[in-house]
Amino acid sequence: MNRRNLVLIACLVASPIIPTTCGRAQGPPPSAVRYTLRKDSYLNVSCPNCGPPPPRPPAAMSGTFTLHLLDSSDPFVTRYQLTDISFTAEAYGGNYRRLTGEGTYQVGGKEARLQGMSLALQIDTSSTGNLCFFTNYDYSRAVEDAWPRIGVSVFQTNGTAWEEYSLAIVAVPAPRLLSVRPDAQTGNVRLEWQAYDAVQLERATTVTGPYFPVATNLTAQSFLDVGALPKQTQLYYRLRQQQ
Repeated sequence: MNRRNLVLIACLVASPIIPTTCGRAQGPPPSAVRYTLRKDSYLNVSCPNCGPPPPRPPAAMSGTFTLHLLDSSDPFVTRYQLTDISFTAEAYGGNYRRLTGEGTYQVGGKEARLQGMSLALQIDTSSTGNLCFFTNYDYSRAVEDAWPRIGVSVFQTNGTAWEEYSLAIVAVPAPRLLSVRPDAQTGNVRLEWQAYDAVQLERATTVTGPYFPVATNLTAQSFLDVGALPKQTQLYYRLRQQQ
């Protein structure tokens, strides 16, 4: 499984299924939801004491975290906890850094576009490991994408004169399946989900796969898989978030 894609799997058997409530991606996600990083996320390493260094491209970063609701009593600011942070940054030359930890996040403002974040991350390389603390100093600055998308730049507060990290975190909720509706007469299967980016729908006959694409770059929140059931009595579907 590609670690850059968070996958949601649903099993479908040829029997009646009670559909759940469905709808388009609008409003906040549930009180606890898995997020996945988008391709605009990166890790940057600087050396404040080294003088103007030659340009060095930032390390592309992928991974996931879970966002838990902490407090929504304030009508202007909602607070969350980040847990299960698991990022991988691939730098120039194939060097990897592994980032794990937790943090807090708050979102507010009239249009929920003011975002603040603090993180405690263990950053490990093949030879070193450091506990690093981050915060963003631009809480008053609106980001381009409104909630529930997250777009925050955070900066290390305990860096040294020789090494200092910064992160750009751009993330969206993982796709969430809402209903799977088979039609015994036609053999069609209608799937509905909630997603904040384009997704790829894949299908298999066993939970372990192999999975094959049914449709790609789906921006709608539903899809009709025509004639799928007569071919198999049991199907497995999964959604991959596409960058």
